[in-house]
Formats: sequence, structure tokens, C-alpha cells
Amino acid sequence: MNRGWWYSKRSIAWLRGDPESISFIKQIMKLLEIQGIRILLPRQEEFIDADILVLPKRNSPEEKFFERAVSSFNGPLISEEDPVKALVYAITYPRKGFKKLIFGIDPGKECGIASIGDTLIVFVSKVDCNMVGSTIRELVKSIPAKTSEVYVGNGHGFIEAVASLSQSDIEYFIVDETGTTGTSSINHVSEIVKDRDIIAGITIALRGAYGVKRINRDFYKEI
Repeated sequence: MNRGWWYSKRSIAWLRGDPESISFIKQIMKLLEIQGIRILLPRQEEFIDADILVLPKRNSPEEKFFERAVSSFNGPLISEEDPVKALVYAITYPRKGFKKLIFGIDPGKECGIASIGDTLIVFVSKVDCNMVGSTIRELVKSIPAKTSEVYVGNGHGFIEAVASLSQSDIEYFIVDETGTTGTSSINHVSEIVKDRDIIAGITIALRGAYGVKRINRDFYKEI
């Protein structure tokens, strides 16, 4: 495995075939690949290039199909019901999660959400701004991390977003989102992520985490 940041860049064979996990992994695999995490979806028993395996669900057709190949694999095996946790465990192995998880929220007609584990973008989505709080709460449960922080932009849809976060008892910081739409703070991300709200969510997360144009929540002034 080639060394990336604190985690290793690696190839992960995704042996699960249940619809929930396949839908999830297909949404994120191209974004992961440009960051050094290659997801393999083998259709045969051979996955010789894999560094780590995410095992099929128990008693599934895939478990029987891959049984012989799994038994002869010498690398780490990840068994986890939640597909998001399974992916994070595979990415961060031998640790079981990230050191720090940051969320960036770009409020608008819908809210673009980006989740960054340490240096890796691990999840992106768009939701109704009134559902931001419950969405972030579920992501915090699913993405193992020692600490987490939430940053929200101050644009259109801000009131609905922060009301939802407050209703879910989620602490947040406000970030000046000027110039975030259509730009990305991570090289090559815009080649995969075309949605401007998602790109803004990524930039807001990074601005907040590194203290750039963060806004005082109480006085609503730039500090």
C-alpha cells in the first residue's frame, strides 16, 4: 500500500451485493478514487489487486459465492452491517474511524452537505434544509470519529438549516460562504463533483476547520 496522509491509499474489494450498500458505494466510489481509495466491485472470485475486503452480509448469496476466495485471502477482512461504517473501517484500518470528522453545509433551496474525515471526503449529499439536523445526526452515528464539528454557510436557506441543527441539539459554527459556489479547495474534486452546492459544502467545511472567514455565532461578525 502507498502511504497517503495518516491513512494508507488502498484498494478495497466490496463484496456486498445488497441494494442499500451497492447504491451507497456507487455514489461515492469515483470521488474516493481520485483521493487514492480504489473500490473494486468483483463479479468473479478473483480480486487479486485488493488490499482489504468488505465481506458480504451473512447468509447472503454473495457470502456463498465468495466463500472460497475469502478463505484464501491473506489481508484484512471487514464485517459490518452498516455500509457507511464498513467503508470507513476499510479506509482507516487498522484504526476504526477518523481522528476528526468535519461537516460543511451550503444552505440554499436545498442544502449541500459534505463530510470530510481527516483529509478525505467520505460523503456528499443534498437534502431539504429542514432535514439537515437529522441527516447530520445519522451521519455522526454512521461515520466513526473521535471528534466532529459542523460548519454552515450564511447564505439563502441559512435560517431553516440552523433551526434544524438546533432542534437536533447539534452545535455548529457559521462560515462566510462568499466565493464558495463553483470552487473547490481540493484538487480535481470538481472533475467528479459537478453540483455547485456540494462543492460549496466541501469548501465551507475546509474554511471552517482551518479558521478561514469563520463568523462569530453570537455577534454575526467576521473574526
